[in-house]
Amino acid sequence: MDFKGPIHHTVLQQMGILDAVKPASITNGDRLLVNAAGQKIDTVPGASADGEINIPPVDLARIPHGRTTQSSEHILSNSISMLTETGSGMEVTFARTAPTTFNFVIGAHGVHSNVRELVFVSESNYIRYLGHYYVLTSLDVGDADVIYNEPGRMASVGGSKA
Repeated sequence: MDFKGPIHHTVLQQMGILDAVKPASITNGDRLLVNAAGQKIDTVPGASADGEINIPPVDLARIPHGRTTQSSEHILSNSISMLTETGSGMEVTFARTAPTTFNFVIGAHGVHSNVRELVFVSESNYIRYLGHYYVLTSLDVGDADVIYNEPGRMASVGGSKA
């Protein structure tokens, strides 16, 4: 997660986590741009992709989670299958536990969140395939981040945030 500028800093400050997020920040390394033969043709500076604060999502999630476990109920390793707004809050039906009513619900599942689909509309109304694939996985490829790009295809291996 990259945070830049006064708006992001204000949000982190108002959440009370700015001072905890800053030391967890990481920097991107330079990336090598290579040709089809694998020969270096240029360097893309890591700073070009950095925010002022860069923190892996899992580390960012740990900060507010750790600060709210005494005052909030956290339900992990479950899935929300239905949300119903009532006069007393939000009734949540889970896949593996009994329904519960909450004052508010935070669904932090990412881009293809089932919570987003339950609250708004199906993403299939808005998404169309553009011929691109994007995959993140952990690979032990050494220290160098490498990019290969040609018309119609691109591959990037490495990356401290991946």
